[in-house]
Amino acid sequence: MQLTMKDIMNFDLLDSARVLSGEKYLNERFVEWVSITESPVENFVRKNELVLTTGMGCEQSIEAFEQYVQDVVDSEASALAVATGRYIYDIPTEVIQFAEQAQFPIIEVPWEIRFADITHEVMKELTRRQQQELKESEKVQQQLLNILLNGGNLEKVAQYVGKQIHTPVLITDKDGQVKGSARQNQDIRVMWEELRSNNKVPEQASITEETTHHPFHQKIHKIDHFPWTIVQLPIIQDVHRVLGYLFILLHSTHSLKTELTSFSINLLEHASTVSALWFLRENAILETELKLRDDFVCSIAKGDLTSWERISERARLLGYDVNVPYVCIVGYPENLRAMYENSDQIKHSSYEKWLHSMIHYIEEEIIFASQSLEKQILMTYQLDELIIFLEASVVTRKDGVHYFLDLVERRLGNLLPGVEMSWGIGRVYDEELKFTKSYRDAQQSLEIGRRQKGPGHRMYYDDSKVERVLLSLSDNEEVQQLSDTVITPLIKYDRVRQMELVRTFIIFTQHHFNVSKTARTLSLHRQSLLYRLRKIEKLTSLSLVNPDDLFLLNLSIRIWLATAAPEDARHYIYSQKPAIE
Repeated sequence: MQLTMKDIMNFDLLDSARVLSGEKYLNERFVEWVSITESPVENFVRKNELVLTTGMGCEQSIEAFEQYVQDVVDSEASALAVATGRYIYDIPTEVIQFAEQAQFPIIEVPWEIRFADITHEVMKELTRRQQQELKESEKVQQQLLNILLNGGNLEKVAQYVGKQIHTPVLITDKDGQVKGSARQNQDIRVMWEELRSNNKVPEQASITEETTHHPFHQKIHKIDHFPWTIVQLPIIQDVHRVLGYLFILLHSTHSLKTELTSFSINLLEHASTVSALWFLRENAILETELKLRDDFVCSIAKGDLTSWERISERARLLGYDVNVPYVCIVGYPENLRAMYENSDQIKHSSYEKWLHSMIHYIEEEIIFASQSLEKQILMTYQLDELIIFLEASVVTRKDGVHYFLDLVERRLGNLLPGVEMSWGIGRVYDEELKFTKSYRDAQQSLEIGRRQKGPGHRMYYDDSKVERVLLSLSDNEEVQQLSDTVITPLIKYDRVRQMELVRTFIIFTQHHFNVSKTARTLSLHRQSLLYRLRKIEKLTSLSLVNPDDLFLLNLSIRIWLATAAPEDARHYIYSQKPAIE
């Protein structure tokens, strides 16, 4: 409880002192310090300070004393105690009238009362109250900590604070979601939802002018929303991370000065600290749970867990049902690095932090899509890949995946415009290693799709039969050597002359060896196309009219495309640069 001038005037030492002005305001004048100050005042007096003076230097001039009192009032001192009997014998009526109008107490103190005694008594009482306040603060801190240690939540913290300060209290996360409340009614709930929906952010309040000099005030914000004044205190981990907010709701008819007493400020500071500990504990639990989920999904995808009994047990502990059919989908974000480098975020955050946020947003949209379809998912992000196991419908497995990805991409297009995702989709298995096999299928499908179609496409495992056959053939050393012998001269010639012989042959086979259609597709004169075809025959020593040679040349190019780097394969399939004939 703060010391007031009313308390000081009750000291036995001041029985003979007289209050000349502002007597009815003594209980509103808080005292934090006492000083002996003579003229001139300048900046030697601070707010809430009891000033003692003998009037020395003003004894010859009423105007000088009036100016002295004016300066003390302007300094927002608590009161002025004047020792009369040597320099000032009678305090002028004009000064008393001025002080009364300013609601400022002036106390006449007999010369016999020593300033040292007054200072001693005031400081002793201030120290006593501070010690009492410290004990109360420690008691409050311990009670709040006990709530946390006994498994309590923010609802109990809010109720404790609301009971102590007799005002409605809300504790929210950083997004304004209420995690605990006290003394809340229907009107307050409606008002709060209105503020959240309108995204109304509290503005900085100059409340340090109305209350004591407490460093915690620098963290306080407020907003006026009739009939309430909403005071907001951040719940912080450090200066860079806000975990949530503590709000107290004051009636607009009440002043912050009377409501936010020193005890209230200490209580709110402790409540903010305990709330931060709760958020950190919950975040640690959540992060641990997410890591366990990530590790589990990664383990079943990559085959680190092979015992179905262990898979089932761990799944049960994590809340997964692994007994339903699942199809694996592997997603690859193609352009996140480019998006980061082209955004303003590069100035404010590292790529790793920005990437973490982006993946979090993408995962949230994937979860939303699965919930909309009422399908279970298991998901993790590992080494630039989103690994998703989506509950598969027995009848319409492919259509279900297609609809799921359509929904995901629609939502990503609204939330994160510009994000480009490639997808590989595996098959559904019924055996114990169904997760590992479906993941390998999806990963291979993603690789084939990115090579053959480019970024931003989907490839289903069942649609990649030919490519998978070619990949299998490429594992044979003799086939690989034969393919290299045929394709290498064409690749070298294309790189030097940029004639696109490989692409010319690909288009030629797509048009069933029709020269006219191939020339039109390539925007070439017929003779130019025939020149290219003869050049292919010469470089490969194969005839384009011999079926066996055609088969060998086509097979060699297809094997090379299936094993080449994705950007090289796409270049030879889609490149349309003008040739140098």
